[in-house]
Amino acid sequence: MKSDFGPRQVKPITVAIEVVPVIALLLVFVMAIAGLLYHSVKKQNEIATTTSLHLVRSGMSFFENDIREAVIEYSFWNEGAQNIIVDYNATWVKDNILDWVIAGANMDGCLTVGSQNRLIVGTSRDASHSYTDTSSFPDGLKKLIDAARSQPQTKGELIPPVSGYFRDESGVYLAAAALIQWSDGRAPPLDNNVPGVMVFYRVVTSSLLKG
Repeated sequence: MKSDFGPRQVKPITVAIEVVPVIALLLVFVMAIAGLLYHSVKKQNEIATTTSLHLVRSGMSFFENDIREAVIEYSFWNEGAQNIIVDYNATWVKDNILDWVIAGANMDGCLTVGSQNRLIVGTSRDASHSYTDTSSFPDGLKKLIDAARSQPQTKGELIPPVSGYFRDESGVYLAAAALIQWSDGRAPPLDNNVPGVMVFYRVVTSSLLKG
């Protein structure tokens, strides 16, 4: 006679019916937690990225304004217009531009161009960031010069500089370009019927980005 108290045999299908819902519930729970973690990390990354971009933009905005103000100081100047465009004076240029722009204005480079972008004056802190003639100008630099010449001109008023970035094989630059103007309100002096343009630039480095 068989005992009614022996081990009870459980059918596999019964186990499946009982276990599968539990596993499914666990999977849903794990996926929900993973989704929340992913969303949290993504949100934190977005906040960090936004904060970093804001800091970079703020820092670059400061340097952009600094370069714009510096190029205005040197380009909106009767002596500059006279000695660079009207009657080129190498001694004056050396004493007042070449010896001051790098050390005094803290620029990495400066250049002035005339008709067909011929190089009139050029200097730089480092030879790798200098330009010797028009053929060496990057496209971005040429566009910046063209943009400066395209600025609306109102007689007797300062024609504001344009600022932006350009790139060459040595790096990326933040620059400002301005027409060379008389500071007494006369129309800009011309080089073969074309206004001269002065460009100040700085190399974009990690320290510059940090401000």
